[in-house]
Amino acid sequence: MRPDRPAHRGEARGVRQWPCAALSYKPGADYSLVIIDRRAAARVMGNETIVPHFHELASLLKRILPGRYNKPATDQVMSAGYKARYKELHDGYVKNNWDLDKLEEVAREAGITGEQWKLLRTRRLIHEDAGANEFFRGDGLTANNNPALDNQVGAVELFSFDANPRTLQELRDMQVIDILPDIALIGN
Repeated sequence: MRPDRPAHRGEARGVRQWPCAALSYKPGADYSLVIIDRRAAARVMGNETIVPHFHELASLLKRILPGRYNKPATDQVMSAGYKARYKELHDGYVKNNWDLDKLEEVAREAGITGEQWKLLRTRRLIHEDAGANEFFRGDGLTANNNPALDNQVGAVELFSFDANPRTLQELRDMQVIDILPDIALIGN
């Protein structure tokens, strides 16, 4: 984690993207914990934080990024009913074809066209923009991907949209965050 980097991942087609902790656990990797004062973050960055259930995340994304997503498709893919389908499509097509043009080509070859492509494209954009990856549960809890632990769920998940993102160093200097480096595995 580099404190001098923006707290968001950058600009892509005019859309600000945010970092997310939706990563698979990698034994031996270095992890840090960022503790955020949500009230201070709201004051400094104009952020809005939700517990991302399917409906709440879909509503927030449609409101803050109007025109980015197909609205009916967003409601359809941000549901428990589409969750398993996206995991299947991700494992089969998305994970090796992150570029949308390449993904569309591969999907077309697999017979995923028309309405099915619209759904996949929308869900893939949400994955990119909000970090709602193939493990996104949509119930406000993170998925536990650590095979050494028996729990199926991890921590309560939060999603924050920052209207005026700052670097981690700026947030640290303004006492909005604290970064705890070298976090050991919890649960051993």
